[in-house]
Amino acid sequence: MTRTDFESFKVKDAASYDAVVDEFELFSRRLSQPLVSRMLSLAHSRPPEKILDVGSGTGQVALQVAPYILPGGKVVGVDLSDSMLGVAKNKAAALGLDNEVGFCRMDGESLAFHDGSFDVVLSLFALLHFPRPTVAVKEMFRVLRPGGRLVVAVGSRAPVFSWSFVVQAFKYLHARELELRGKLLLAPHFLDALVSKHLPEPPEADQTSLAHQSLNRTSSIVKIIQEAKFIDPRTFWCGHDALLDTAEEFWSIQRTFSSFARKRLARAPKNKLDSLQSEFFATCQRVRARGGEFRYPFAAFYVAAQRPM
Repeated sequence: MTRTDFESFKVKDAASYDAVVDEFELFSRRLSQPLVSRMLSLAHSRPPEKILDVGSGTGQVALQVAPYILPGGKVVGVDLSDSMLGVAKNKAAALGLDNEVGFCRMDGESLAFHDGSFDVVLSLFALLHFPRPTVAVKEMFRVLRPGGRLVVAVGSRAPVFSWSFVVQAFKYLHARELELRGKLLLAPHFLDALVSKHLPEPPEADQTSLAHQSLNRTSSIVKIIQEAKFIDPRTFWCGHDALLDTAEEFWSIQRTFSSFARKRLARAPKNKLDSLQSEFFATCQRVRARGGEFRYPFAAFYVAAQRPM
């Protein structure tokens, strides 16, 4: 990809959330609390620190970290999605935090801040959206003061050979058994598989190369952070499951959070979209008739590190 390709990808990726911003906010509020809480516990923020939230979305992290650095602290959230930033700004105003928490449109691969501007940089679920994640992490390093702290998290399965991986493997085998019996549908795999079946491969990439990685994603993230000259990286993983009450909710959460599905569905011709949806909801109906469930596993792999003094 050329530099122009990178810039085009980022703009289109951000714009793909415009049609689902309300659903994004709804599901983020419903599911993100344990993930945000874990991030804040790793950040050890305190007054009057200045915090940067990269890929802020609708402001879940920025608004929840604010009380930790008041009085006197400041939080800045940056994102490329105007629609999500609009929601974040409205939430800050409603909470009376618009003086302490600011949001602005900015590319995480080219941060418009002076060197050493922040005490802490946080980033939840944003790194997989950067076509050049190494550039983004180096920018995080640059804007941190010496001794400043970094906490990034990405959606990921548990690290291979970890105890969590073993536990998740047993859970997967049980889930696979239920799937074969027609009593379970798992997100986002279910919708992604239907999208692959009904919609052809597009001429341009829907995901970054890092997002395409699976088993080695966690090691790649650690390597990127080390290459950016951060020290003392510590890793953590936590996972959760959400059960969706209706097929409509199950459709909506996958269309919202799966970049792969969201982008292809937005481009789909009506006849192909109708065919895909018909199969989706018919399958959901059969699973429900058997007493089955719709499950959305969600997890985060965290790396906490420090800029050297």
